[in-house]
Amino acid sequence: MSRPLAPLSVKKQLRQPDNLDVPVWRFMSLARLLWLLQKRQLWLAPLDVLSDRFEGIAPSTQAHAVLTTVDLSAYGVDATTDRAEALQRIRRRIFVSSWHMSAHESDALWRVYCPTEGIAIRTTYRKLRDSVGGLPVGMVEYVDFGSYRQPYDPMLGAWLKRTHFSTDQEVRVGLYSGWLSDPCTKEPERRTIGMPIDWPLEQAIERIVVYPQADYSYIEAVTDLVGRLVPHLPEPVVMYSALASHPPY
Repeated sequence: MSRPLAPLSVKKQLRQPDNLDVPVWRFMSLARLLWLLQKRQLWLAPLDVLSDRFEGIAPSTQAHAVLTTVDLSAYGVDATTDRAEALQRIRRRIFVSSWHMSAHESDALWRVYCPTEGIAIRTTYRKLRDSVGGLPVGMVEYVDFGSYRQPYDPMLGAWLKRTHFSTDQEVRVGLYSGWLSDPCTKEPERRTIGMPIDWPLEQAIERIVVYPQADYSYIEAVTDLVGRLVPHLPEPVVMYSALASHPPY
């Protein structure tokens, strides 16, 4: 039996930004922020629950090879009878945390992820990479699934998306449950909506930006919440959105 790609092997094959200090953003609801601050953990979601149905699915040009010849034994699934089902089980064992890489906020992502309320955590690519305990972090590669010719690996496929999503400028932290020591988390039939990992808030978070339509009471409430749960974050950590600025006339 071959061995699954180890975290270091995955990291070496992922695209990295030229500037490691480029800002990255994670948009979320206030409830999600509360959970993150209370638990001091980062949430990773399995590929099969994400909104894009093609997450973790091989491009059509590579689907035949994946369904017939690619060795799946390294992933600890039985592919002797139904390889398509085995590939689905692998998808359920790959977890990601997605971030937007940009020097500026994204009005489009505010509208998608925080249409009525929410916040965005800002850090840098370097700090994100250094804060996740050696898990692989890399830039998502956006490709034409109809002409893609590179060999496909199910784990590396977590960083491969269709060109339609290229405006997301996505960076991902990835985790394969087979890397974990807890046998329960490695059980391929175990269904879970996500996987938390410990996250050093003081080292990772640079800014918490409130949604553009927030009024003073909202930013005051977020500031109080952050101050009570993570008192040692740098000041001022909670900020208005740059999109909330007023024109001169």
